[in-house]
Amino acid sequence: MFAMARSVVLLSILVGLAGCGSPAPPAGEGNDSAAQTDAHEDHAHDQHEGDDSAPASLDAAIDQLRQQNASLEKCFADKKDLEEADSIVHEIGHTLEHISEFIKKLPEGEQSVLKKPLEALFERFGKLDEDIHAGEEVKYSEISEPIATDISALEEHVKH
Repeated sequence: MFAMARSVVLLSILVGLAGCGSPAPPAGEGNDSAAQTDAHEDHAHDQHEGDDSAPASLDAAIDQLRQQNASLEKCFADKKDLEEADSIVHEIGHTLEHISEFIKKLPEGEQSVLKKPLEALFERFGKLDEDIHAGEEVKYSEISEPIATDISALEEHVKH
């Protein structure tokens, strides 16, 4: 289940990166995988692969996630355009990947405790990303509390 949720989020992020801020063409108007690949290859990869900003520890990654989530919440509260929110969601996807990698290095007992909130975050942000790309109404306020709870669950375990 964890791997499936992670795969869905990664797929959502990759699909979102194909457009990199430019709207996708309507169905039937060049919206094929070759066009998406070309669009992805034409942008600067350093926009999405912030290696310099990769967190050095699980604690730092969770702090980064909390900050990114606060930025996302502010973006929706200020009713900014969805492109900015989408960019933040993609950053969060990368941070969740970093967290996943740090968790894999922990003892099995600790991994099992942290996988549940991490899986939930992958699912919530994956759904949010899908809604943004589908042009559906996004009500971040409906998922902000469960997201905060999941982030707190990660923090609680790491801080002990």
